[in-house]
Amino acid sequence: MTLELCNVATAISRKYSRQFWGKALELAQSYGWRPLGTCPPGPPGLRAPQAVWTGTYLTKDGQTVLTKEALSLANALAKALDDIPDTGVEMDWNLRFWIEDDLPDWLSPDEKEMIEDGLQGTKSNT
Repeated sequence: MTLELCNVATAISRKYSRQFWGKALELAQSYGWRPLGTCPPGPPGLRAPQAVWTGTYLTKDGQTVLTKEALSLANALAKALDDIPDTGVEMDWNLRFWIEDDLPDWLSPDEKEMIEDGLQGTKSNT
């Protein structure tokens, strides 16, 4: 499944896999981003009452984030770029050498399951 991130003000959008987006959020958190949670879908003031809104970042429900939140996320990812090499990165795709990677605690159990299911579906037979 892909997630589409849209900037309503500029009409720019980008699509990412759930796995990529989950790892990007985890990277941002390790560089200082503190998730505030998303806002439920629908126009402000006209939202239908929702029993429980989890503030998830990993579903395609039409949720929104505040400008402050988007800038905080972008700043954390920009900081991470200084520590990521531009070239010469070689990946060992042999799964038997991979160490289990725990997902961040701030993800809900459902979000963790979605990421793990997606990762299981993309493993190759090496």
